[in-house]
Amino acid sequence: MSIKFRDAKKDESERDAIVSLMKYAYDEPPPALEHMKKWWESTYKEHYIGEIDKNIVTALRSLPFSQNIRGVFKPSAGIGMVATYPDVRRKGFTRNLMKYAFEKAKEAGILTTSLTPFKDSFYSQFGYVNAKPAKFIELNPSWFRRWKTLPKGYTFKRMKIFEGVKELRECQEHVVSQFNGGVKRFDARWEEMTKDWPHWLILVYNSKKELEGAMTYGIKGYGNMLFGEDNVGTMGRIRFYPKTIAAKHALFHFVYLHSEQLVKANFPVLPHEDNFESWIVDHAKTEIKQHIISMVRINIVETVFDDISVPDVDYEVYNEEISFEVQDPMCEWNNGILKLSEKDGKIQSKFYPNESVDTKIMIDGLSALLYGTMSVEEIEYFKWLKNISEEDKDLLSVWFPRREYYCTEFF
Repeated sequence: MSIKFRDAKKDESERDAIVSLMKYAYDEPPPALEHMKKWWESTYKEHYIGEIDKNIVTALRSLPFSQNIRGVFKPSAGIGMVATYPDVRRKGFTRNLMKYAFEKAKEAGILTTSLTPFKDSFYSQFGYVNAKPAKFIELNPSWFRRWKTLPKGYTFKRMKIFEGVKELRECQEHVVSQFNGGVKRFDARWEEMTKDWPHWLILVYNSKKELEGAMTYGIKGYGNMLFGEDNVGTMGRIRFYPKTIAAKHALFHFVYLHSEQLVKANFPVLPHEDNFESWIVDHAKTEIKQHIISMVRINIVETVFDDISVPDVDYEVYNEEISFEVQDPMCEWNNGILKLSEKDGKIQSKFYPNESVDTKIMIDGLSALLYGTMSVEEIEYFKWLKNISEEDKDLLSVWFPRREYYCTEFF
């Protein structure tokens, strides 16, 4: 059984074949499938397929974006919509399609990739490491009654999302610049995710008519099971982007105005915005739920560490540079010696392909180090880092401390 991997084509028959595969593999609802069809002409270049006898049997999407990694936005991509028909599973086709996607990402200069796995143990064999899942907190709008009035001079505007994309993007990019994992979308993705989108957008302005915040959301149901258990009044799909504390107040005021209509509001808990309990009153119980696990991976070792800031702390180390041999079974271009050093508070790297030193690091461990999902000691304990001196471990621990991670894009 011979399979060919290639880029997807623009024609409708190819589109329909991939849509059918997504429907079979994930039972995607009709709106999602129609959305995929509608935007095919602008997104088809992001899809890669495997075909046997001209029949598409496996496919995925590689969505480009820019991601905040330790304070520096790097060219990245999200791998999603990975699907294979059952009669050709367990034959290595998905593995080879992933390898094809890595090669295409390398050609495009994409330094890292992320995904949200159906099964993390499956993708760990491709060099991905677990990052923290997304967190959401469920609040009752009445708990915001401390904010019954707007801050003095503040106003808000309500509109459909596509009517305020420029303003929404400004606030979103301000917020995602503040934490590890935040994603800046490219123009095409903004258009795909906002044009004719059914949800609402709130923009907050101060007394000088300056934009200070934005929030997107959708509403379903009414009250507390007034029309049945499946119709509880809920504000969901919230994306919360205040630029100032006063804007945060104004947005919570807007949520409070729904107190007689809704009983639930599901907010994402971003790393820099995790103190909801300080803003609400009379909450006997709040629930934080976790789902949508992220996994991360370096795609191009050679330059991915460049320009990352070294923490400004007092420390004593025996050396100011480190070299180790990277081992990456999936992406052979990453195999070689990576040398990291510091200049003017920034990491600089040099890469020597196909060379070897005693200290070894697997791509899994290097990815965990870059994203801050594990300590150096943990990476060594997992046997992803071997033959390293105590002095080099101390240096890596100073340069790459653990970091909270949150990917704001779902794919």
